[in-house]
Amino acid sequence: EDSIEISAEPTKEGAEDYKRLMQWEEVQEQKLGELGIKIQQQVQEAMTTKAIPAGLEDNIKQYKASLEEVNKSLENLSIDDPEIKALAAKKRELYSFSGEGLLLSVNVMTSEDQSPEFIQKFEKQIGELSNKVNQLNTHIGKAEAALDKKYPRQ
Repeated sequence: EDSIEISAEPTKEGAEDYKRLMQWEEVQEQKLGELGIKIQQQVQEAMTTKAIPAGLEDNIKQYKASLEEVNKSLENLSIDDPEIKALAAKKRELYSFSGEGLLLSVNVMTSEDQSPEFIQKFEKQIGELSNKVNQLNTHIGKAEAALDKKYPRQ
């Protein structure tokens, strides 16, 4: 994965785009965060009781719909600064992989098939997703640290 190059020269457009992206993210994290936590709790419950909790499927549908909204709303932000655009693209990937990981976990926990082969395949997939997420988090973290210096938040 490529890291995002951040130049030292601030631009007015960049400052506005960065602020917009940060505000957008706060809203998305609230939306997806609460649902994600709810789903994780229900998955934990499913593991304990070996039954699928009521409302889990609805929450998953809602979560998938929210993920799609996140992507659409990111496109509608109309970010023009190339650096902020690159950061936004990484964030979109991050949301997508995180969502994929959560949904994959749900599928495995609620599957009839609990064979060692099935679990092994799942662990491999989760491992790969986890690596992608960690890489993205590293790139995003570095870019944001550089952008926070370049565009200090008021």
